[in-house]
Amino acid sequence: MDADTRPDEGVSSPPFRLGRESLALLSVLVFAAVWLSPLLEVGFTGDDYHLVELLHRGQGGPDQLTSWGAIGHYVVHPMSEKFSLYRPVVTASFGINLMAGGLDERAFAATNLMLHLVVGALLFILIGMRCPTSPLLWRSLAVLAFLTSPLVSETVSWSSARSETFSALFGLGALLLAGQGRHRWALASCALALLSKESAVVFPLLVGLDAWFVTGRIGDRGAFVRRAIPLGLLVVLWLLVRSLVLGGLVGHYGHVEGGGVALLPWVGRALQAFSVLIAPVGSLLLDSSSARIALLVLEVVAALGALALLLRCPMARGGRLQVAVLIAVPLILSVFVNPVTFKLVGTRACYTPLLGWALILAATGRLRGHLTLMPLLTVVLIGLTLSRPSQRLHVKTYRNMRATIDSLRTPLADLATAPVDTLAVLSYHEARYFDDSYDMSSGIRAALRPPFTAKPWELAKVTCASPTQPGWHEDFVVFDRLVSEEPGRLAFFRLRALEDDGERPLYELASGGFLPPPPGSLLEATTPRDGAKLHIVLSSPDPLAASARFDFTEENLGATSYRFSLSECDHWPEEYPPLRPGDLPSRTEGSRTVRTVIIPATILRAFGEVRNRPMIWIVEARDAKGRVLARTRPAFFRVDIVP
Repeated sequence: MDADTRPDEGVSSPPFRLGRESLALLSVLVFAAVWLSPLLEVGFTGDDYHLVELLHRGQGGPDQLTSWGAIGHYVVHPMSEKFSLYRPVVTASFGINLMAGGLDERAFAATNLMLHLVVGALLFILIGMRCPTSPLLWRSLAVLAFLTSPLVSETVSWSSARSETFSALFGLGALLLAGQGRHRWALASCALALLSKESAVVFPLLVGLDAWFVTGRIGDRGAFVRRAIPLGLLVVLWLLVRSLVLGGLVGHYGHVEGGGVALLPWVGRALQAFSVLIAPVGSLLLDSSSARIALLVLEVVAALGALALLLRCPMARGGRLQVAVLIAVPLILSVFVNPVTFKLVGTRACYTPLLGWALILAATGRLRGHLTLMPLLTVVLIGLTLSRPSQRLHVKTYRNMRATIDSLRTPLADLATAPVDTLAVLSYHEARYFDDSYDMSSGIRAALRPPFTAKPWELAKVTCASPTQPGWHEDFVVFDRLVSEEPGRLAFFRLRALEDDGERPLYELASGGFLPPPPGSLLEATTPRDGAKLHIVLSSPDPLAASARFDFTEENLGATSYRFSLSECDHWPEEYPPLRPGDLPSRTEGSRTVRTVIIPATILRAFGEVRNRPMIWIVEARDAKGRVLARTRPAFFRVDIVP
């Protein structure tokens, strides 16, 4: 930040002193650790499963989860060819976690938090070097604002987001080492940052800018050349290695495919990313619109106040430029790949730019006066206010995904000895664990393979459309082809959020490998209350009426209504109005009353004029208050719609 206060070539000032500074730093780190401790509950989510599964796939031997050989494999191979990721530092950290503690998710979570705190400590030291006249209170609060920002929750809770913490850790290390005159070590630290994440290219640029302004002040251009050439060669070498490993500089990562992005959407995404960085106030964190507006206004006012104070600070040339580069370059590079939104996912792209924002807040302490503290205090307090709901969202998301995976593994255990290796996903709909901000299908896919399961399962997203029809996507498998090629290796299940407690989305397995189930198949739902049951016999569809027929009876349920949900193989289910028992045709069989529900052809035809369409039904019995008394597992069968 303050180039005029930094030492000349080869001279270093003590950036960190024992005593008050060490106590202040320790207090900030302890407070941040306690504040972020709820995130220690979060285990594997999303891409975490994918990375562990990749490491297991590349392991050296079947008797160990991973090995140094597996880690070495991903030094010379891409972590993901599909997404053009080459981040061996992140892969190595996963491998070390696995070798030390196996699949213990708590060890991964603790490592994430520890890395984040180390980055905060380095930021504290960097502020001391760049802003030595900034009061200790400013330094402490600026680092606290960074450590507890709601934008870092994703980075701490997702192990796969270690690319952010490692790139920041080694990038800050490079800046500190360069400021100490240890240029070779700074170069090595830059290399490790680049091997952590692509946007870490900002740090060699910052080290080069630092050298430019320092050597320019002392009039030694030769010293700048001696520093800049190794940095430039490092970036070129990194690009060459990445190109050799991935088979090209630009791969199929996000929106960079083809090497271009439409200008207008890109500008809009960049502006949105900067707005999220300055004011991370979203509907996911606060239900009250008035509270959101109030906090948004306060954040914007605080940001403008901090920037105004920054302009008044007596800084040497290059100080403001370096901060602008630290904020802008990683954020702009990130929006090329993933949009940064007000939702829960994507905020990790703000991690490195937050370092620059913290530097701005700390630099304002050079101006004396109590009012100069107001922007910094406002940012800290609003960050703490939003941090806890952000953490709760991540914890809830983890619980949701874990419940979903567990609900899949339970029925899969029954199929472990069957000749089934493919799960056909019917009524596919992306699982939105972040209130419509991201889907986790890739994580669930990896969680159904070793080392998380004994048997590798493949997922096939099924569609009834053909490749020539609108809406067809290459990720989907045509239903008829799937069934004709592998009729004996399939288990059908549907992805649908069945909210047992209002929060947990559960996926349930449908009939395993039978198409359709035998006529007269019995569906049974049992409720914990007195063992009450709902028995449903699925009759063969009536080809003359083109309808689906259910005969059912109940035992001790006391249901006042029944609700039926229908879906087709690639359509989200539609729920029909509840039916009252007294409105249904019934007959007497001994001491039992059997009721009949007929789904008419008009409803079935609404799904398209295609014969033999696969249909899935879920039947629920509810009480007078609408609470579910019993719910059947999904029933899968074909309906023959007569033309």
